[in-house]
Amino acid sequence: MNKTLIVEIINKIQEYDTIALYRHVYPDPDSYGSQVALKNMIEKSFPGKKVYLMGKHDEDLAYIGVMDDPEQVSIDEKCLAILLDIGDAHRVDDQSFAKCGYVIKIDHHHPFGEEFANLAWVDINYPATSLMLLDLFLESDNRLQMDKVAREALYIGIVADTGRFVYLENPTNVFKKMEHLTYDLNTKPLYASFYKRKMNAVKFMGYIYSNFEVRKNGVAVLKISKEIIEEYGMDYMVAARMVNTLQDIDGIINWHFFAEVPSTGKIMCEFRSNGPRVNEIAAKYGGGGHFLAGGATIENWDIVESIIADFEENCGAYLGEQK
Repeated sequence: MNKTLIVEIINKIQEYDTIALYRHVYPDPDSYGSQVALKNMIEKSFPGKKVYLMGKHDEDLAYIGVMDDPEQVSIDEKCLAILLDIGDAHRVDDQSFAKCGYVIKIDHHHPFGEEFANLAWVDINYPATSLMLLDLFLESDNRLQMDKVAREALYIGIVADTGRFVYLENPTNVFKKMEHLTYDLNTKPLYASFYKRKMNAVKFMGYIYSNFEVRKNGVAVLKISKEIIEEYGMDYMVAARMVNTLQDIDGIINWHFFAEVPSTGKIMCEFRSNGPRVNEIAAKYGGGGHFLAGGATIENWDIVESIIADFEENCGAYLGEQK
């Protein structure tokens, strides 16, 4: 962690009366949790400030919090923007952040584009932005406060982005820090909301298992057309985010889903790996992400085979290094 940056961030928060919190498109529990938790911290620590949650509301994440109506929010140069869990500017859900007088970025992704924040705390060694915000709180010298709302939001954000701690080589330090969140939490309802699946999604899992392909060098792929999305009554984003259905299959080292957006024909891509990095290939196609989990949105199906070929080559090189 960077104590100097933490002090600078809190000073900037204290300086502005209006603060807008942004996150990436296609939200997940870490991005949502980061927004909800930081809003709670600011409101509890500095009463009277106006704090807005920016970005399209996602009903599946409503158990964490509710985004503000953009029609009711006025963004201008008197506003501080804090971008959470965002590696690149084009992935900010709601580009109004550019109107703000000052921009802070707190993120754990590898940045591929140009820097676009006035102040950036970026550390790819963190497994979740929610964990960064927990450190922001712990290292604030009691300048920041939070209540159960923030602690629940940070808890589920960390759980989700660590893959329920599976992605951590050694979770000991994370567990120690999380004691500051869990001391009076009833986590059972959080897990119930996190794991809840609609009936059509359960049926769609059957389609996944019956139709995924295994390509060269341990690359598994599933192409999900708009016709399939409509047949199963799925949201394309939910369908693509079910990519980890394939994560525990023997012999697969990369698994990727490609879901067609019915309204535009664009393809939402989700990339996952248990070894070779995927974020550089994601960036090549206009996306981003972590070393082992990333994504992108591309124009059409014609590009998909090029992406798959890149991953086959990448996995082949990785297998060669393992020999």
